[in-house]
Amino acid sequence: MTQSTPKGISRVLAHDSGMTSKVTIDEKECTGCGLCYEDECPAVFAEGKDGISMLQPKFQKGGVHMGEIPDDQVKCAKQAEDACPATAIKVG
Repeated sequence: MTQSTPKGISRVLAHDSGMTSKVTIDEKECTGCGLCYEDECPAVFAEGKDGISMLQPKFQKGGVHMGEIPDDQVKCAKQAEDACPATAIKVG
């Protein structure tokens, strides 16, 4: 969002839309390779006690394998989705 000041100078205002995207991990398909939580997006994914990927606790909703992430984390989560050899991650 851009706002004009009285002198006609424009400045960009920070806008928190509060938008989120859903993320799910199919624990039956996940091989526990670690690409998502070690390489691609450790801010969103973590290694579970069983070695299978899970969402970081702050993003979990309804279980360790499903939840919602803020828009500023979508890019790295999608990189993890693309890198997952088991296609176990779904973002969106």
